[in-house]
Amino acid sequence: MRTRAAVLALGMIGAGLVAAAGPAEAATPSCWTYVIGVNGSNKVVNRILHGTQQTKQWVSADALAMPAESIVSFGAEDVPGGTKSRYHVYYPGRRPAEVDVTKLDASPTLSTKLVGLFSRASSARHVTGGAKYFGYGVDARGNLKRWMRLDDGTGHQYLGDARLVARNMGGIRSLSYVTSFKTSSGWRDVLYGTTRAGALKQFQIPWRSPGRPKITVLRKTGFAAVTGLSLSACGTNPAYASLIAIDRTHNRARWYTLRSSFNPKPSNLVNRGLVARGADWRLHATS
Repeated sequence: MRTRAAVLALGMIGAGLVAAAGPAEAATPSCWTYVIGVNGSNKVVNRILHGTQQTKQWVSADALAMPAESIVSFGAEDVPGGTKSRYHVYYPGRRPAEVDVTKLDASPTLSTKLVGLFSRASSARHVTGGAKYFGYGVDARGNLKRWMRLDDGTGHQYLGDARLVARNMGGIRSLSYVTSFKTSSGWRDVLYGTTRAGALKQFQIPWRSPGRPKITVLRKTGFAAVTGLSLSACGTNPAYASLIAIDRTHNRARWYTLRSSFNPKPSNLVNRGLVARGADWRLHATS
């Protein structure tokens, strides 16, 4: 999960592995949420929010090759004056691309560089990240699956070693990984997803047995218009989730918080209101 420090450093994978947290924080937490997406011009957008307010935004100078279906960050490193992140960009039915995106603190413009293409095409939809080398998405039959990102020996990657997580998930409209945490039985990845019918769900997926997920319905209705989710941590508590629900069609986003998110209860989900009114929320491929 992305704490404020992790948001600013883009250290998503290292910051995502946490132990189970203690008591919940105050009812009105201080939350920094990091949004990754692609705008209508196919340019990468990075945005930092503090509560409902946008504090900073970067937009890439160059556009991606075509409209992306998903964009996932898989690590970052410091560079002079900023950060360089490695993104995996998924295009419908095509070979995903590895793209380096460099953000300089003194510039509002991102620079992008195509590193290479996966060796195989991917038909998975709503692909999102996971801890270590995992990726999640929905296959053509509507099954939620976990893949490994593997090296084909020529310097290119591909999604392989598919494991079934859950069937009958074809109605998922958005899916985002947020963190991993350790229980007495091992590590779990935590994902959130919305459905076309309007539900908001949390998925806790055990590393050792991905086919035995814990799925919690946080809302049965109210999220049908949501086309993307971005998630981070509130303050220093990794179990206090900050969730930005993006409605691309109506050009708006709304902020929610969920305390004690490792033991989720629908009553703990709080609607905090619209976010950064006036900003361009017509984003796709958000994470």
